[in-house]
Amino acid sequence: MAQITQFAMLAILAFNLVIIILLAFFYLRLAKLDSFSRGAVRIDRKFRSRIEKVIEKQSSEAVSKLVASYSRTLEGQLGGLFSNLESVTTKQSVDLANFIKDQQAAIIKETQLLVANDVVKMQKELEDYRLSQIKNLDSRVNQVIADVAKRVLAKSIDMNTHQELVIASLEKAKAENLFGDGSKQG
Repeated sequence: MAQITQFAMLAILAFNLVIIILLAFFYLRLAKLDSFSRGAVRIDRKFRSRIEKVIEKQSSEAVSKLVASYSRTLEGQLGGLFSNLESVTTKQSVDLANFIKDQQAAIIKETQLLVANDVVKMQKELEDYRLSQIKNLDSRVNQVIADVAKRVLAKSIDMNTHQELVIASLEKAKAENLFGDGSKQG
């Protein structure tokens, strides 16, 4: 941005310089013409007209050369500024691309770390849940065994009756969903 402002200032300065040079040139030409015309009062009007045309042509050629010279100079400077602007823009584009690439890599690493932490946390929660369910199942199995033992030990029975009591207790436990997920307790 500073280079563009610098270019604008240079262009304005060059334009002002051209205007000043043109004004000085015309002033000198007019002064010469005026002094020439005073000294040549006797010269024929036709001759005067020819002289004015020659002076005008020479002035016009000199101004054209001056403008062309400044135009070439300005075009050269402008080309240099545009080349410089292009290189700065290219460098900034490369820097921005590298920054984005670095940020993307950092985001990927951070995401991988968060996912790994979540996986470890979920594994621990699953293990805790599994142990809790095993403990709950052990507790219910112990309760069923205690109930069966009370029923079996409270009576003296033969083998068939004992077998029937165990089967009945297991069916009761099954009906109470003891061996299922534990969500339907009776």
